[in-house]
Amino acid sequence: MNRRNFLGALAGGAVSVATKLTPTMAQEPEATPNVFVHDFKGANDGASRNWLAVGLRFTGGMKYATTVNIFDSEKNAKKGFGEFEIYLDEYLAAVKSDAPTATWTEPKEISTPDLGENRKAYANILTIDEIAIEMVFYFVQKDKQLYKWFGGGFTNPAEELFDLAKRTMKFEKIDPSSDEELLSLLPTLQDMPEGFTLDNESTYHN
Repeated sequence: MNRRNFLGALAGGAVSVATKLTPTMAQEPEATPNVFVHDFKGANDGASRNWLAVGLRFTGGMKYATTVNIFDSEKNAKKGFGEFEIYLDEYLAAVKSDAPTATWTEPKEISTPDLGENRKAYANILTIDEIAIEMVFYFVQKDKQLYKWFGGGFTNPAEELFDLAKRTMKFEKIDPSSDEELLSLLPTLQDMPEGFTLDNESTYHN
């Protein structure tokens, strides 16, 4: 697998980080191929924007996933945050299922910006067919909101991803039934570092 094909798999094919699917999509997995899903109890509403940089950047190709869940209670939001390690294990198992030759370093907790009430990030290196991808998984919870972000690419995405979080994580109270207001919690194209384009966006409501 060459670098371009691997980036394509990372970006939209092999295993993508995504918010919890709507019930209809969950019942029709063929409608959403190659998407990783973790079912968070009480995550009734959510939004996702996935970003891709494949042009010539000093960082090389990168994929960022920015998602937010709105829970039915702060208690369930905190419980969702507490499932981070389970979420990460499931993600890596999904990678292994899709790419049996994949190997990775043990995820290591790294320092994060002082955002939200609870926050945590892990970094590791995923290798498939001798191609190494540096990955960062980032959870931030406050009140009923849980942000779940991901960065992956040929260089460490942590600094750029955390800078984006500091500039755009709002934790504003919104009407979760409104798609527009849900998406307002996530970065826009104008917020993104140079070279990124919007790969896809979605919302869901239970």
